[in-house]
Amino acid sequence: MSINIKKLKGTLGIGARNNNYRVILNSKGSGPDNETVDTLIKSISLPGVSTNDIDLHFQGKKLTIAGDTSFDGTLNITFYDTEEHSLKKSFMNWMVFIDDVKNNKRDANNASEYMTNIVVKQLSSVNDSEKVTYTYYNCYPKSVSELSYSNESTELMEFSIEFNYSHWVLG
Repeated sequence: MSINIKKLKGTLGIGARNNNYRVILNSKGSGPDNETVDTLIKSISLPGVSTNDIDLHFQGKKLTIAGDTSFDGTLNITFYDTEEHSLKKSFMNWMVFIDDVKNNKRDANNASEYMTNIVVKQLSSVNDSEKVTYTYYNCYPKSVSELSYSNESTELMEFSIEFNYSHWVLG
């Protein structure tokens, strides 16, 4: 099969760029504000979706049909941190709001008090208009990654947050 470059360029257009996006995360408790999150985000990894199989057996034959939808994995976001570690601290405060290990208490009375929605918007390569929106529902931080120190590196400090979510919708 030969590739028709002209047809490919006509169909693809400019194409979606993986570095042109915006994240809206309205945290709960004393978590980070959305402007700081959007400014210091380095990368985001959007999880996939799959359909589970159901095997039907009849007279020795197997027929596989579509079953329930399963939302795969977690939503992972990597951030640059400030010298004061203010962003990491704010995510840690959100996690303490969920479960305060030090004082053996939970500040949130129900899940809606610590869960939020996270919106990821793919932006146009031409004018930054919104092209596609992914909305992740009932999100909360599951884990905050370690920080790595090294005398051999002059790179900016970064850390990752792993978010649990119930489901996502592509709009």
